[in-house]
Amino acid sequence: VCAKTRGCGFSYMDASEGVYNYNFIPKSKSFYLAYLEKYLLGEDGILLKCWDGLTHLNQKTNGFWLKNRHEIDQKMHKRASYLPEGSKDPKGYMSEMAGIIVDNPRKVRGARGMKITLEEFGSFKDGLAALEALRPLVEEGSEVLGQISAFGTGGEEGEYIEALETIFYDPKAYNFAAFEN
Repeated sequence: VCAKTRGCGFSYMDASEGVYNYNFIPKSKSFYLAYLEKYLLGEDGILLKCWDGLTHLNQKTNGFWLKNRHEIDQKMHKRASYLPEGSKDPKGYMSEMAGIIVDNPRKVRGARGMKITLEEFGSFKDGLAALEALRPLVEEGSEVLGQISAFGTGGEEGEYIEALETIFYDPKAYNFAAFEN
């Protein structure tokens, strides 16, 4: 979890992790969650950065890292797959990236993946409830099977930033890595 300054590149860094997983780890799933759609698909949305990364690799690597998206190629969800001629069964890497608008904490259920990013967590209504619903998707007993990243702009005020502040000041209580500030 990170309380950060505005415009310091965290969206680019987290988008690059999903692009990496999509291209190099077959059957991986990376999810990007936000309370508002604009943080996913707006002018500076994190999913747009993901899609730009995928397009760049498809167009600029002479087909070496090309990943078709024949089966699922939607504005909020992409799967690396192709449909062999005459077949309905998709083949390929089958890695996925998807965005979820979490205007209700229950919407996170089923987002089991190796990478989950809570985009603009400082603007996330019911952020602690959403996080508690997410943790079982990446934790099994004492084993951690995936990573949750949560970041938002520090210095914000109001009820929505409370979750970011709570985890920031007591990360171990939520199974986040703690670092000396």
